[in-house]
Amino acid sequence: MKVFYDHTAFIPPFGGVAKYHVEVMKRLPPHMYVLSAIGSGNQYLRESGLGHCTLPRHLRGSKYWMTPITAAMMRVAQYDIYHPTTYDAHLQWLPKGKKVVVTVHDLNMVTVPQYYRDVNRVWPSLADQKKVTQRADHIIAVSENTKGDLINYWNIPEEKITTIYHGIGPALKNLSPERVFPFDYILYVGHRNAYKNFNNCLRAFKSINNIHKMLNLVCTGVRFQKNELAQISKLKLENRVFAVSATEEQMARLYRDALLFVYPSYYEGFGMPILEAMQYHCPVVLSDASCFPEIAQDAAYYFDPHNEGKMAEVMLDVIDNVSLRNTLIQKGDIRIRNFSWGESANGHMAVYKSLL
Repeated sequence: MKVFYDHTAFIPPFGGVAKYHVEVMKRLPPHMYVLSAIGSGNQYLRESGLGHCTLPRHLRGSKYWMTPITAAMMRVAQYDIYHPTTYDAHLQWLPKGKKVVVTVHDLNMVTVPQYYRDVNRVWPSLADQKKVTQRADHIIAVSENTKGDLINYWNIPEEKITTIYHGIGPALKNLSPERVFPFDYILYVGHRNAYKNFNNCLRAFKSINNIHKMLNLVCTGVRFQKNELAQISKLKLENRVFAVSATEEQMARLYRDALLFVYPSYYEGFGMPILEAMQYHCPVVLSDASCFPEIAQDAAYYFDPHNEGKMAEVMLDVIDNVSLRNTLIQKGDIRIRNFSWGESANGHMAVYKSLL
């Protein structure tokens, strides 16, 4: 049995979808899969040792040569199952007789379409997602919440869906005791698309900063866009909000030293940073929407994502209450025992084998 993974999740340098596929592939026998992400500069792929790129940085991850490579490999490689890494699946190059497995991370464009305003980008993407999902011989959902959305919104038969949670690998050891930032901060991780609710998070942080004037907000991922810089300036937070591109080792230290991790999204399919924060003993503060209560259960403190005042109040409670912080850390230590990349990989193996 052999599975073909394409390059599409590995075009950007970061991203939870790429990280998910890397973590699963790391735990599969090397002879069991083919990966066409040749020339990718994706950080997770590079750090895992699964992909090596000698191209100059400004040329890495270009779809203009990665796509033809995938097209050629799909036609000639020996494999039984195609598992596209995103919904931009290249079904047109798939030889007859091959099975298709797709992972559905969320149905955000269906459940919260109001946060996707660029119709020219959103609807082709939604069409791609629906097309590959309906074509798939089996679907992996990353949470029961996502599985329910597939059934309720798209009438996917329940027997065609298997829920497999994301995992958490071993904590990095021998971390430098040096802090990435010397000051106290709240940590925000990931993209800042509209459904991520970053604007409300900024306004909530402004209320907190009025009380804790030396507190900062650290955001990991891409640098701020013009509209975000304008919002930060409007709130007079120019010297209190920072964006940083971090390695896995730096991310571990950022979680370790943060006062809390906040995830304010209106909707998510799973939320891997929740587990990462728990692993490094960082108190977790979450939106009470979608999958979050399913994933974190009682190991997080929740707020209404539409209520920036409540968001600020909950974060202040965690900042000011040492006992509450310690309770959340202890419960997080217990909760993450339920998530394992090894178990996740085993679940994928079972799905693949069931199709042959």
